[in-house]
Amino acid sequence: MPALHMDQRIVIVGFMGSGKTTVAKALATRLGCGLADLDAIVSAQQNMSVPELINEQGEVSFRDAETAALQVVLDRQAPRIIALGGGAWTLERNRELIGQHGCLTVWLDARMISAGKGSRITPRRALWPSTKKRRASFIARGTTIRAR
Repeated sequence: MPALHMDQRIVIVGFMGSGKTTVAKALATRLGCGLADLDAIVSAQQNMSVPELINEQGEVSFRDAETAALQVVLDRQAPRIIALGGGAWTLERNRELIGQHGCLTVWLDARMISAGKGSRITPRRALWPSTKKRRASFIARGTTIRAR
């Protein structure tokens, strides 16, 4: 594991419902530093919820807004903790931005059956995939899935 510099930014990544925002808030509190939640930033900038944005303007528009917000947050050199949206890490351009800024990334590895539990995510949420699609996505991302 690479050494963490005291001013290095930490980017929390993971599947939808894995607890990125919850962990990011706890970490920011523990470290006494600022937090940026990309979904919240995009929602505020677009003046609509993420599901509304995706439903009204499409996923491509949402992903473009998400990348633009990430670029602004990274260029500002603050806050120290950044919670990505569930699909942000899947875009190479976002991974490149994060790498160019020397951020430490932390992948929250939630079991597929647990993802979404205890969160506001429901199967009706925009981009919430079927169980079959979630399983395929988890496998594609290298996440271990265990049957109960």
